[in-house]
Amino acid sequence: MILTKAQYDEIAQCLVSVPPTRQSLRKLKQRFPRYLNGVVKNGAAPVLLDLANEVDYAPSLMARLILERFLQEHEETPPSKSIINSMLRDPSQIPDGVLAN
Repeated sequence: MILTKAQYDEIAQCLVSVPPTRQSLRKLKQRFPRYLNGVVKNGAAPVLLDLANEVDYAPSLMARLILERFLQEHEETPPSKSIINSMLRDPSQIPDGVLAN
């Protein structure tokens, strides 16, 4: 999952031009479905680690961010920090098996 300079520039430009709302995040996800494409190809692949390395971001923080977004989309209320911490310590608690992996 290596980005070309043009792909990176396109994503960066899109991030700068949209307001930080949930609708904007959904539009970005539809336009740049990299995580989902990587998981579809191989559910056991270290997609989060690859993404974190590509953007020079700590893998643990990347995992936390994606888990938070996943839980926000699937629950009525935002998840508490203690729930997220518990799931990160014990991924078997994550309701999505591919994400837990």
